Amino acid sequence: IKVEFKNPTLAEDVKFKSEKVHSGTFFEKAKTAVIKKYKENKNFTVYELNLYKGDTQIHQLGDKVEVTMEAPFTAGAGKTIKVYRVSEEDGTLIACETSINNGKIKFITDHFSTYVFVEEDINTPGGTNESAPQTGDFTSEILLFGSLALAAIVVMAEVSERKKQIVG
Repeated sequence: IKVEFKNPTLAEDVKFKSEKVHSGTFFEKAKTAVIKKYKENKNFTVYELNLYKGDTQIHQLGDKVEVTMEAPFTAGAGKTIKVYRVSEEDGTLIACETSINNGKIKFITDHFSTYVFVEEDINTPGGTNESAPQTGDFTSEILLFGSLALAAIVVMAEVSERKKQIVG
């Protein structure tokens, strides 16, 4: 695992430690956050990523760092891996800017703690199963226009019928 500091003074006398978590408090907190966000089972891996200056653990940084590591699993067809930090305050998932290239995953963070790597659909906005509107997709406009046209025809037929009743 490689950690690149934007501010070189942050890197002085710092040690980085990563641990894949399979059970326990950190794992359960991450699992709960994933289920809450996605409302379904997802392929995910939990890591505890920590930074130390001497014996002191550093959580919050004053600047961003880029973390590069082997992807914890291979995403399936039409899928990608997204990195989230698990909030210590409320257990929600905080998205990290993530990219994958040649089996290496890179993400940007300013905080070290529990991270979850989640498999997502490539075209999934915000990690939900809602489909993203596609450019040039006029389905909703066509349905609206069709509904208005049908309503106009019904109104014209009703008016025509009433005119016949008045005249005849």
